[in-house]
Amino acid sequence: MKHLFVTYEIAKLLKQEGFNENCFSSMQNENNPNKIKEQEFCFCPSQVNFNRNDYTLIPLYQQVIDFLMKDYKLLLVPIPVMLKISSAKTRLIHGDLFRFDICSLNDENFKPIYTTKKDLPYYKALDEAIKKSLELI
Repeated sequence: MKHLFVTYEIAKLLKQEGFNENCFSSMQNENNPNKIKEQEFCFCPSQVNFNRNDYTLIPLYQQVIDFLMKDYKLLLVPIPVMLKISSAKTRLIHGDLFRFDICSLNDENFKPIYTTKKDLPYYKALDEAIKKSLELI
């Protein structure tokens, strides 16, 4: 389940950008004197937890991808890193490393407005793409 939910760091950024959807997880903020250091898994209606300063909703990765696409017309496209094997024509897809293109759905050609710079494992690359998308909005 580690890769179902976004990181706490991303969840805080989403909260700042107005993410307000029902989630299956939340976490108490650092400034809460009664902080439990574990992520809580339960149905967390947005109207209950979102406006409380002591909690941050932790959405699923897919919720964030949908949020960026629906509300901001940003599409995150995974790109597997290609490695040369023996010649310029021979290539192999390395399934462990990715970059992401961030494309605007308002652009009829879907030309990327940003490509993440590092070759990273899928979820680390996705985290970088989400952070960059939140900077762009």
